[in-house]
Amino acid sequence: MHPVAAAFWGGFFTVAAVMLAAAMVAAARGFSRVAAAGATYSVVPVLFVCAFLKLLPIDEPDAQSRFLTHLTVLGSMGLTSQLLLVLRGYRKPLSNQPLQLALLVSAVAMLVLCWLVPPRWGMWLANGYGLALGFGLIVLALRKAVRGTRVA
Repeated sequence: MHPVAAAFWGGFFTVAAVMLAAAMVAAARGFSRVAAAGATYSVVPVLFVCAFLKLLPIDEPDAQSRFLTHLTVLGSMGLTSQLLLVLRGYRKPLSNQPLQLALLVSAVAMLVLCWLVPPRWGMWLANGYGLALGFGLIVLALRKAVRGTRVA
């Protein structure tokens, strides 16, 4: 690897480690939602980068495809749930939220579906799931922006 590329990856992993440390400090001080968001935003990209750089100890291509499928579905669900918290406002209670329940059920259904198809198709399905969640969040944010909510 070129030294400049190694330096950039080192910077990326350093920033991710600082984000994770800040999330742990937030958790220690009782800010559980902020800690969950910080941990999610730091761990999911690091796992994707580790898979891209082939730093994970997975040699079999099918097993690596299954891991990336799970990471994509769970990462998309985790990031989407954190962004839903931001769109709803952190101060609102989390009880009786049909969107969170629908998100969890859809992720479980997607994982089951991904296990029923070959690994490559599972990766395609997981990527489609992530795109669908992203577009859904864009629609929710635009709807809030049209209503005049400043958070969107």
